[in-house]
Amino acid sequence: SNYMIPIMVTLQSIFTHHNNINVYLCFLEENLKEEDINTLSQFTKLNNSNLYPLKISYEQLHNLPDTRHGKTTLLRLYLPQLLPNINKILYLDGDIVINDKLSELYNIDLENNYIAASKDTAPLYHPDRIRDLEISNTHWYFNAGITLMNLEALRKIDLSKKIHDY
Repeated sequence: SNYMIPIMVTLQSIFTHHNNINVYLCFLEENLKEEDINTLSQFTKLNNSNLYPLKISYEQLHNLPDTRHGKTTLLRLYLPQLLPNINKILYLDGDIVINDKLSELYNIDLENNYIAASKDTAPLYHPDRIRDLEISNTHWYFNAGITLMNLEALRKIDLSKKIHDY
């Protein structure tokens, strides 16, 4: 609920360029009030689109570590199992602004790749931290806030099981 204003801005920026779309809102239980879900649903309907709330329980995340971003940042990793009839989705954080149509990005052929993402060019992480995480020089951080996800391929490798095992 603390993100209602950024989420509304993000949705408005999407609806400026699109209509008749499905919005899947992934959230952790008790972090979004029922009245806020209703507000988002009404706003989405006013823009000829549909909102599908995807509530995740704390129990589903109990084995996951707390990160500096909190467990909420890991919710996107559950999309393959939460959306079993959808093979591809464009994941967007709730605090971004869309300046154009998303269709060119969404229509990228992922082939057998799990995701498409943009390299994060901001020097947020010190080289020592990259070495500590054992990330090689040939791999990069990517902007996880805008990620095209191949849900079908991620289900085939049972991503949620891999996450919990890790």
